[in-house]
Amino acid sequence: MNKLINLRHLYASVETISLISGIGKLTNLQELEEFCIAESEGYRISELRDMNEISGHLLLSNLQHVSSKEEAATSQLVKKKYLKNLELEFNYKNDQLTTRMEQEVLEALKPYSSVEVLTIKGCRFKYLPGWMLSTHNGFSNLKCIQLRNFWLTTFLAFGELPSLEVLSFDELQGLEMVGDEFYGHFDVVFPSLKELTFSNMSHWRVWSSAPAGKMSFPHLKKIHLENCWELIYMPTNFFSSPMVELKLIWCPNIRSMTTILQGMPSLKHLSITSSHENLSIYCTPLNSLEVMRLSCHKKLHFVGGLKSLVNLRKLVLMQIDDFLESFKVEQENNEISQENQEQCLQFLTYLHLGHSYCSTHSLFVIGRISSLRTLFISYSPAIEYTLEEDSLFEQLTSLEELMFFKCWKLKRLPFTLPLLSSLKKLTVMSCPSISTLPEAGLPQNLIELCITGCPHLTCQCQPFQEYYILNISDIPCVHIDVISPDYIMKKIAEYDLHDERYMQTNYDAIFGRR
Repeated sequence: MNKLINLRHLYASVETISLISGIGKLTNLQELEEFCIAESEGYRISELRDMNEISGHLLLSNLQHVSSKEEAATSQLVKKKYLKNLELEFNYKNDQLTTRMEQEVLEALKPYSSVEVLTIKGCRFKYLPGWMLSTHNGFSNLKCIQLRNFWLTTFLAFGELPSLEVLSFDELQGLEMVGDEFYGHFDVVFPSLKELTFSNMSHWRVWSSAPAGKMSFPHLKKIHLENCWELIYMPTNFFSSPMVELKLIWCPNIRSMTTILQGMPSLKHLSITSSHENLSIYCTPLNSLEVMRLSCHKKLHFVGGLKSLVNLRKLVLMQIDDFLESFKVEQENNEISQENQEQCLQFLTYLHLGHSYCSTHSLFVIGRISSLRTLFISYSPAIEYTLEEDSLFEQLTSLEELMFFKCWKLKRLPFTLPLLSSLKKLTVMSCPSISTLPEAGLPQNLIELCITGCPHLTCQCQPFQEYYILNISDIPCVHIDVISPDYIMKKIAEYDLHDERYMQTNYDAIFGRR
């Protein structure tokens, strides 16, 4: 190793580099993506002592093997002035206890002030290291902080960091309240923050507003809250910022929804997944909204109607009992009237209906959205086309992508499908009752055809069949039951299916033949 002392670049996998004993002798090495700490000689954190040329990103994993603050200090992170992205990761076993010594280890891992991105994972301590907010010592350059699987009970004054743009918290298991300490004492708090995320906060109940008289979040654009089941209050002091994206996933107890939406006139992306049987959305102030994803267990109502959503282009509705019921206007006096559905959706280009009931009337409404370019119907137990319903597709003159997924009763595709001259992509997945494609063939401009999980249809689409020769052989990209899991998951991601993570872990059950 001594003969390689001038080596600056080492191209190898993390696994390979982790096997190198005494890597600290490579004092001129400029890249070291990850250093896996062990207790044996040659793999201790002290190997980093003289590696002060390391630049870019560095992950220190298995920090639980560092036994004291003195040993942690031998890493000399404070001298690594070229580091921009630092990750500190503890990998405790479930039954492994921690002591105050581990907290002192984290305090001793103070990096150089050039660090812009800081991530801490798997930390079982209740407090953050004080150096994180040492702005007077040069930590004003921090742009991104991510804390994951951390047993915090209280925050530091993150609002005082002048350059912080992204702040993300995941699995802070001990945190019950975000109070005044979160904001700090400056007149303007979180002056540069653009994205704020809280996820998997199982005990979090209270989120206090910034103290009166302070300007807070002047540049905040995105708020993501996911799996915060106990949270009952979300501050309304974001309204001075040009908010463009709000995501509330499984946060059923937030009480100030109407007030929150009323104060976000610049909102462009709205995602809400609720466990409630009824979900009401106040739409009147959302005239800038372009993308809306909504999921509830039964009924959805739009307070004030959809007419104000003049810029809505993408709509995803999941687990809605009746598609058309969503377009009944819930007035502020609780009276409900029927809107002109086509007028509400006249500029829509993307529609995804998942786990929803599509009546015949619903299909006719969809068929009159002439601006629609992408239509995705998934997990629909009732959808099936009659001869009367075939005509609905004739008016979808702009449709470019069409996908059916898990529509168990669907026995055929519309006979009028060949008339869709703009259609470029057709996907039929896990629709086992479909036995035939339109006799008149497929749209002439089709460039991609994907069929899987449809055993009867697959037989018709084999290369030696007459239908294939006449209608499929000229399509540039064809996938017939020879599709890799990666390809399928890519398609699902394209169509914005909400339970994608579930499908990744249950692939066989979802895509296997019935």
